[in-house]
Amino acid sequence: MTAPDPWAGILDPGETVLWQGRPDTRPQWAMLSPQRLTLGVVFIVAAALWGWQSAGLASAGGAMALLPWLAVPLLAVGLFNLAGHVLWDAFRRRCTWYTLTNRRAFIATDIPFRGKRLKSYPINRETILSFDESEPASIGFAFEPVPMKRSTRMKMVGFERIADGQTVFALMRGVQGKIERDFPIDPESLPR
Repeated sequence: MTAPDPWAGILDPGETVLWQGRPDTRPQWAMLSPQRLTLGVVFIVAAALWGWQSAGLASAGGAMALLPWLAVPLLAVGLFNLAGHVLWDAFRRRCTWYTLTNRRAFIATDIPFRGKRLKSYPINRETILSFDESEPASIGFAFEPVPMKRSTRMKMVGFERIADGQTVFALMRGVQGKIERDFPIDPESLPR
């Protein structure tokens, strides 16, 4: 008995898997910035002061007993800004898988409380590839909007922190080249 194909119903006819991998899961301590560290310390100090000041009022009972608990969200924000964002990023990468086919790039995630997600991004001659050669390497190939309070910013999407970046980048360039051979461009049709 053969195992069922996990890609059945996902890949198009003629689409084949060229590469699969996972990102490096070590924490990136270089993400720590003086601004975030300062913000973290400010929130932790504010939480400690709030907890200390409200402890006396809590002894009065009733709704006043809840006042010290209001320090918990301040403490959580402080800890996240201090180092939690670095640990969350490492955890997020631990729950991520990458696949490159001869037509698309896939990013699969399975993050607790968010569930399993699979996103695909076409790789064609219009795809703008960016390559960060540092070890481990990262390859960007798409942008997604991230809503902000008053605007939207674009976030690069790609294969983050992969060990075999040169190989994967060459495969992606090959996919772009194959598509270009299938649909040749007439140099005379290009604008001058």
